[in-house]
Amino acid sequence: MKKILALALAFVMTMGLASVAFAADGEFRFEVRDDVNHGSGKDVYRLMDGNTVYVENADGDLVLTTDPSAGTVEEGDSLYIKLNVVNEMTAKEAGRWKVKADWRVGADLVDSVSVVYKRFGATAADYSYFVEIKTNEKATTKMNDLLGILSLYETSPSSAKAEDNRKVLFAVEENNYATYGYASVHLVNDKNGSVYNLNHEESEPVYSFSNLDEEVITFEGVGEYEINLYQQGKLYLGFSTEFDAEVSEKFPEAELEFVKFPGKPAFNKWGVFYLYADEDNKFVYEMKDGVISKVDATWDASMDAYRFAAKRFDTFIISDVELDLSAVNTPAEDETPKDNPATGR
Repeated sequence: MKKILALALAFVMTMGLASVAFAADGEFRFEVRDDVNHGSGKDVYRLMDGNTVYVENADGDLVLTTDPSAGTVEEGDSLYIKLNVVNEMTAKEAGRWKVKADWRVGADLVDSVSVVYKRFGATAADYSYFVEIKTNEKATTKMNDLLGILSLYETSPSSAKAEDNRKVLFAVEENNYATYGYASVHLVNDKNGSVYNLNHEESEPVYSFSNLDEEVITFEGVGEYEINLYQQGKLYLGFSTEFDAEVSEKFPEAELEFVKFPGKPAFNKWGVFYLYADEDNKFVYEMKDGVISKVDATWDASMDAYRFAAKRFDTFIISDVELDLSAVNTPAEDETPKDNPATGR
C-alpha cells in the first residue's frame, strides 16, 4: 500500500562570493520567508514559507497544500513550487531555465525535476511557472523522507546564488499538515525534552530541534525515544492514550493499551523506543494506516519497558495476550531492522 506523502518545506541557500548581476531579461526566484542566512559553509540557507507549495487537485488545477481540495499526494504524483518572476520574460527566455536536484535522502522517490508552466486558477490568466518535483510511482522505499538541494539556474548550476534566492533545500515530511498553525517548542539538550499527553494542560505538540546528536525524548508516562536529531525538521509529537473501542472489539479476549500519535511523526533516522509496561509478559503491536502488525520488541528490565527500533510513529498497542491478526488484516512487509538499529551513533 502506497504511503501518503504529506508536505513540510524548508529552503536552504548557498552563499556565493560573486556579486548579484542584474539583467534586463526576466529571472526566476524562489519566494523566501526572510533575507536572513542560516547554516554555514557551502550550506548557507534561507527559509521559505511552506504554504507556497502546490499539488494538483481532482480538476487538474494546482492548489496550495492547505486548500481543502488538495487531497493527499501519493508516489507518482507531483509537488509544485511556485516561482517568482523578476521582469517579464518570453516563453523562449523561460525555456532556458533549468533546475538541478542533489538528493541527500530519498533519491529513489523522485523521477524528475523541471520548470513547468501550469494553471493554478479558474481563468486563462491564472498561469505561472513552477518547479515540478515528480515522484516515482515505482519507488520501493517505504518511508517518505525526501531531502535535497535544488539549484535554479539559467546557464549552470553553479550560478545559483544564495543572495539571488535560487538555491534551496527541499524537504518532505509525513506530518506537515499536523504542524500547520502551531507554534513549535524548541528542543535542546537537557531542556524541553519532555512531550506531554495532548490532554495535559502544558501540552505543546509541535517540536523543532537543534542539530543535536544523540538525544532522549521523553513521552511522559508512556516511554522514551533515543534518536539522532541532526538535520531533523519540525514534528508534531503530541500523543494520547485514548482507548480505541473499534480496535478492542476485534480482540474481545485481550486487554489493550494504546499510545496514539495523530501527527504520525516520521524521523529522518531510526531510533530506539522504550515503551513502558508494568510487566514483562506483554505483547507489543503497532498500527500503521489501519494495519496492525507485531513489533519485534525486547523486554528491558532496567527501563521497565519494551525496547524496539522505530522511525515513524502511528499507534502502539500493548496486549496481555498474543493477538490473532489473520482475522483483521494482512500485515505489511516489516521494515524494521532486526539487528543494531541505526540511531546515528
